[in-house]
Amino acid sequence: MLSGPEPVLVRAPNPGVMTLEGTNTWVLPAPGGAVVIDPGPADPVHVAALERRGPVAAVLLTHRHADHSEALEVLAADAPVHAVSPQFARNPLRDGADPLRDGAGPLRDGAGPLRDDEVLVIGGARLRVLLTPGHTEDSACFLYENAPGGPLLFTGDTLLGGRSASSISRIDGSLTQYLDSLERLAGRIGVRGLPGHGPEIMDVAEHARGALEHRRARLSELAARLEAGGSPDAEEIARQRHPDRPEVWAPAAWMVRHELAHLARSIADGAPPLGRRSRRDGEDPSPSGTPIGECDRRATPSTVPLAEERPVRGR
Repeated sequence: MLSGPEPVLVRAPNPGVMTLEGTNTWVLPAPGGAVVIDPGPADPVHVAALERRGPVAAVLLTHRHADHSEALEVLAADAPVHAVSPQFARNPLRDGADPLRDGAGPLRDGAGPLRDDEVLVIGGARLRVLLTPGHTEDSACFLYENAPGGPLLFTGDTLLGGRSASSISRIDGSLTQYLDSLERLAGRIGVRGLPGHGPEIMDVAEHARGALEHRRARLSELAARLEAGGSPDAEEIARQRHPDRPEVWAPAAWMVRHELAHLARSIADGAPPLGRRSRRDGEDPSPSGTPIGECDRRATPSTVPLAEERPVRGR
């Protein structure tokens, strides 16, 4: 299999508690136009940095959050969009031949939501869709199978670089599904990850197992607290977990609510509250669990004067 193009990172200037150093937009240069994974916020500096990479032939979204999708209409209003959510999935070319799918034939009227294990052949890159709900209901990762130097996984917010675990959306997130998705990624041994925030992940499987251990430790701690008659007040628990970081108390309290919902659901279903053991063969556990309500977060306002742009080469 011929290698595809080298990914290029264009980091948005939107650092913050939830976005870390900023949103990572990944660009795959291609002769017919670039493939953009997560266009990012509609920040003028960020959009200009992406426009310098040339025309956009297609967009892939790892999930719906504004800090990953907001620049879509500014940057690529007429480009096909490959996404899990029908809100974003589209193909404005409609009846023409899709230049980004080998032997595709006529296009559907709209791209349609992505399916698990679907393979997209785009601009010389072979990308396999892995549905990984949990952070949001529409979260997905893209396995770049013919990346130069070996397979890469675009992880979106399912795995973040430089820290153990992602947050869970208040609108449509589910800790139960997130644990199952981490189990799935824990089987991707030896695959490097390009996350939606933070630095490159050197081993997706190891990072996913670390995130699982972190989440299981939190669940064990919470279960022990409740068994001992401790208060289930989410705000109180968040403050106790992060006494010196008031800026994270609100999102941490929502994480506690997800943990409480997961424990209650596990008891009701008779399921293991800490999830299954990590799989090492890449096979998928069936996602389960019902999301609890949450308010969506928006991208953090831009505070950095210049967007950061660099190729991935040189590891």
